[in-house]
Amino acid sequence: MKHLACTLAVLLFAPAILHAAPQETISYANAQLTLIDNVKVASLDPGVIEKIAVAPGDIVAANDLLLTLDSALFKTEAAAGELAWKIASEESKSDVNLRLSRKSLAVREKQLLKSENAVKEYALSISETEIDRLRLERDQASLSIEQAESEGAVALLTANLRDEERKASAIRLCRRQICSPIAGMVVAVEAQCGESVQSGQTVVRVIGLDKLRVKAVYSSEYALAIKPGDKAVFELEHPGGDVIREAEVVFVSPEIRASERVFEVWADVDNTDRKLLPGFKGSLSIEKEE
Repeated sequence: MKHLACTLAVLLFAPAILHAAPQETISYANAQLTLIDNVKVASLDPGVIEKIAVAPGDIVAANDLLLTLDSALFKTEAAAGELAWKIASEESKSDVNLRLSRKSLAVREKQLLKSENAVKEYALSISETEIDRLRLERDQASLSIEQAESEGAVALLTANLRDEERKASAIRLCRRQICSPIAGMVVAVEAQCGESVQSGQTVVRVIGLDKLRVKAVYSSEYALAIKPGDKAVFELEHPGGDVIREAEVVFVSPEIRASERVFEVWADVDNTDRKLLPGFKGSLSIEKEE
């Protein structure tokens, strides 16, 4: 009976024993925090700076205005493009010529029919030349309908062209305002009001601090153990107070450094409270089953 009781106890607790697999902590003590978002905002077009809306240290949201280039000429072009589109649009809606051509055709057909009937009743009442003239006018009215339809199609295409030109003018005007592509902190303004800038020239630098990246290197023996999506812990010892944060592995290098026999791992850490700064170093630990 004792053996039976022991056997039953082992069977009952076997699942718990199987799930309690031993854990191994893979740590790197010199992991460095780096920026994920580090954007050098450049001017898309050449121009003269009219206004600078930010200063180093300012917090900006995505699409917030950073600075403005001279835009008087572009505003005029945009207004002219809008008017040209409205004119072309109204012209494309008009069907006066088409309606006039249809009425003209109806009149010519009646005149021709009446003349032909008159000839049938009185053979010499209308000359053959007059009948030919009426037929020609009928054919001309018919062709004028086709011409009016063609002109209407061209007018519609012209309106579409003016619409695209209007949009292009609006885009060129919009590009005179340089906005932040990300939410973050302005750390550098590299131009002044009145200064001329070229296309592609960096004018403002913005960094994101709400999420940082930890870069660590591990021995090649763990190359097949660590995967993107693995949970990790970043620990920072600091005189102002230790910080412990959960992290997530986002990149595992597929390359082993031959000389050192190590590979690189990246993990992202939440930093919305701004207690971590790029450049800090701490330990990155990843828990894996043995």
